[in-house]
Amino acid sequence: MEMNRPAIKQEARNLMGSASPNPILVGLVFVLIIYVLNTLCVKLTGVQVSVSDYSNALISGDYGYFEDIVRDYHPGAFAVILDIALRLTTVVVSAGFVIFCMNTARHMSCGYGNLLDGFSIFFRIIWLDILMGIFIALWSLLLVVPGIIAAYRYRMALFLLLDNPEKSALACISESKRMMTGRKAELFVMDLSFIGWYILEIIPFVSIWVTPYTQLSYVLYYEALRSSAGYAPGNNY
Repeated sequence: MEMNRPAIKQEARNLMGSASPNPILVGLVFVLIIYVLNTLCVKLTGVQVSVSDYSNALISGDYGYFEDIVRDYHPGAFAVILDIALRLTTVVVSAGFVIFCMNTARHMSCGYGNLLDGFSIFFRIIWLDILMGIFIALWSLLLVVPGIIAAYRYRMALFLLLDNPEKSALACISESKRMMTGRKAELFVMDLSFIGWYILEIIPFVSIWVTPYTQLSYVLYYEALRSSAGYAPGNNY
């Protein structure tokens, strides 16, 4: 069954206006936390790189990438370690915002504290992120398109892990592959429908509205996908 994308996005907008606490306010706190963490990372090393940048460089054997960082920026060992810790924290806080959106979509108790809920399964979230980065990078070694397809194949893995924290990262990735069978183009079109909003994010503070709107939409897509696949409702948070 094809998902009703306009209805999903409309429901996300409805939640933006009716949910308590307001997703825009929680989104504001989330965006500020991510901004502070990213700023600290840049101050520590003087270079903007992500966790996936590190893993992709290692997988591709591009060790010159690390040599460039050392030569151009000379970050100390402590700065590098703290930088990695902050970037991992960003991944987990982002998962916490997903938890908030999942609880909001399900009309369950939710709040600002959800942003920290991901720390209860810190290592599982990080391991999932690392595994997905490795698999996507390996597929990308063939060509760009297989890497993109792989990324869509694994898009539901985080939702599945947050719903079932007892599951292994590999189990969530495998289940996501099954859920996304025949759905990748559909989700791609949904991504395209947000391009205008992503462009508008160059305007200061627009991301405070766009971030909860898009995340709620993806959560509702997952909910519809889960329902169509016959999954039992419920959230462990």
